[in-house]
Amino acid sequence: MMRLMAQTLTAMTNQTVAFTVLIQNQNRNNNTLQQPPTRNADGAQITWFDLLEKFVRLKPPQFEGSTDPLVVVKWKEYIDKILVAMRCTPVQRQQLVVFQLSGEARNWWKNEVVAAQLDENTFTYIQFCERLDARYFPATVRNKKIEEFDDVGQIRSELVDDYLDCEVNNTG
Repeated sequence: MMRLMAQTLTAMTNQTVAFTVLIQNQNRNNNTLQQPPTRNADGAQITWFDLLEKFVRLKPPQFEGSTDPLVVVKWKEYIDKILVAMRCTPVQRQQLVVFQLSGEARNWWKNEVVAAQLDENTFTYIQFCERLDARYFPATVRNKKIEEFDDVGQIRSELVDDYLDCEVNNTG
């Protein structure tokens, strides 16, 4: 029980820190405390803070970075469901997803933005995912997983063929 409370408190603290950093970055970019209204994918007017509030209410998981590529795949799948439901623009998606990075992943992204001189106000979700995959699910690992999947499919196909041969021989 105490461990769960500690984890919840840590997650809330991380979100508060991330939210504070996000606000500071937005203020630095706009030199104002007022965020101009933006539009979602449907063209409806919505403020950034309203969008962020709706996103956080859906309890998207945080991503801390992982050496297991399946962790990043599952995280992106879950986040994608939320973003599709929210009808965000590609840039809004990227900004919301970055809000959920923490720990090593957050540090990686900060370094990526500086090193590549990225403009987070124009950078899209697809571009973000390409960089995320390059870091946490590189092509070499992805190709190995595809080969493993193909091997399993081949074995399954051979087993089905063997079963069908057996059935044909037993009925004849």
